Amino acid sequence: MAQASESSTPELIRKKIGQIALQAKTMSEEQAIKRLDYLDGYEWPENFKVTTVSATTGEFAFLGKDSNIKLKDGVASSCALPGVLPPVTINNDRYVDGGVRSMVNADLAAGYNFVIVVSCFSLEISLNNTSQDILNKGLLSEVDILRKSGSKVKVISPNSEFLKLTKEGTDMFNLTLMPESWQVGRRQAVSEKDDVDSPWYLEEAEA
Repeated sequence: MAQASESSTPELIRKKIGQIALQAKTMSEEQAIKRLDYLDGYEWPENFKVTTVSATTGEFAFLGKDSNIKLKDGVASSCALPGVLPPVTINNDRYVDGGVRSMVNADLAAGYNFVIVVSCFSLEISLNNTSQDILNKGLLSEVDILRKSGSKVKVISPNSEFLKLTKEGTDMFNLTLMPESWQVGRRQAVSEKDDVDSPWYLEEAEA
């Protein structure tokens, strides 16, 4: 992913990631989709969209109400983390998590006046120039582009309590942490609420 973020032909690298996903031993596609049975009967919300990437071509797809697929399939494809969950079949192709393109895909909000970007990982950049640092630079550049285009942007990322619990995000797939991580996430949500509700976009404009 770090290589793709710096490449002039990122689709080719994403295709390699897709091939890894297609060959990985995971639960079946049927089992993965069944986890989202609670979405049965629901239609696509008017302004809800998901991001996903073709595992066979590496091309990006932005799916929504006009995509002519079930909401459940769209959500499943956008959650299909390569190597963890199987690619999901949509229109005779297989798709993986849109995070393969970008973990925030903030650039897709171009043209909106006010944007809230939520990252599941810390966006801090160290001096070590690790793969995560390279990714974070790309993510922050997306935010910077939005701001330069006139958008007022607020970024929310995990607090220190969550990072400590998940060992800086490396233990996020430890299912035994789910109850505690939910509590930590809820506390952060409550702490962020007043700031999100306040006219932060006005304060940023004045700054």
